[in-house]
Amino acid sequence: MGDATFARYFDAQYRAFGEDLILWFHLSAENGGPIIELGCGTGRVVRALIQAGHHVIGIDHDRHMLARAQIQLAPFFPQNSCLVQADLQTFGFDLRFKIAIASMNTLSTFDDAGLNAAFDNVARQLAPDGLFAFEIPNPAVDPFKGVDPNEPLTGFVEPESGNPCQVYAQRIEGSTQNHVEILWHYDELLTDGSTQRYSLRQKYFLRSEEKIREFLNRANCTVIEVYGDYARSSFEEDSETMIVIAKANLP
Repeated sequence: MGDATFARYFDAQYRAFGEDLILWFHLSAENGGPIIELGCGTGRVVRALIQAGHHVIGIDHDRHMLARAQIQLAPFFPQNSCLVQADLQTFGFDLRFKIAIASMNTLSTFDDAGLNAAFDNVARQLAPDGLFAFEIPNPAVDPFKGVDPNEPLTGFVEPESGNPCQVYAQRIEGSTQNHVEILWHYDELLTDGSTQRYSLRQKYFLRSEEKIREFLNRANCTVIEVYGDYARSSFEEDSETMIVIAKANLP
């Protein structure tokens, strides 16, 4: 998914997002490092954890995302932290991690086979009793239900050009209770008054807590907490998100 243009928009849209950081800070302070972030994108969480004094490795399959992350994080990288282009299903390090983090619904883009492979691989990379913490959509709360494709969901200023951008979401017909497919549009207002549109189609898989527990059990991990928000409130049917904390059952 993605190219240099998408990486530029993604970075601009989410660079200042920090609502989830309190959760990752809490888990990292309690469990220590080394830490791996799965699907680190342009380095938002990696940077915050490094600045908090942690040993962090960030991986992502998208070289355009990593290129932006490398530039932004270069002044902050200690010797024991790095960014690596890698696939969540196949990556491997000599290190064993105390925590693996996947933020912002990264894992919801995997189909069942891909998610099982990713879970198996992540579990192999965890230290004994290491934690696997990730956020996925609550399948009972569809954030795209009733969204008007002609009304912007959000907006931001793209810092490199200084141009305002608006983000639209169009739900694709054929979405089911198990997945939703969205056509994203990024409209950038150029200085001559014209609009430049960039579009990206993405499928998100929706899974119940029961299904996630089943997948993690197969990977020899046990769910120890399920939260419904970043403040670690208990997960409820109408929670805005699902945050799963699992522990590796490894010798």
